[in-house]
Amino acid sequence: MALTRSEAAVPLVHHVVVPLDRRIFKATKGRMSLTHLGSSLNRRAMQDLLLTTTGAKSGKQRSTPVLFLDHEGGFVIVGSRYGTETHPHWTANLLATPQATVLVRGRELRVDARRLSQQDVEDLWPRLLEIYPNWADYRERTDREFRAFHLTPA
Repeated sequence: MALTRSEAAVPLVHHVVVPLDRRIFKATKGRMSLTHLGSSLNRRAMQDLLLTTTGAKSGKQRSTPVLFLDHEGGFVIVGSRYGTETHPHWTANLLATPQATVLVRGRELRVDARRLSQQDVEDLWPRLLEIYPNWADYRERTDREFRAFHLTPA
């Protein structure tokens, strides 16, 4: 999203755009999303899904839209959180409970998550940047390694 190129806009995106996007995604069963609104990136390359995890602390179901890469019969997702210093909560949720559901292409699927090694992420990085080049900018903002997961249908 073009807004996220500015660090100052990240709180706005995180607290306003993402919750709105979540509602639109659910209401349209994944057919419409704000994730790429205003982006000059190739819309065909960008795909998103609605990830529903179990809260690591609360045990409640938590949903968030995330971009994905089709990979080996599943989906690779990256926890960049726009290059902020903290990991997205959904990554901790998947570490605690790797079973989740995704709403993707109008279908809901149960998935199992496997955290990718940093070497796996590096190997996939060129393909990931084809989907969302802004990840390169986000990486420059922080010293933390982005958690990435491969989701496979259960």
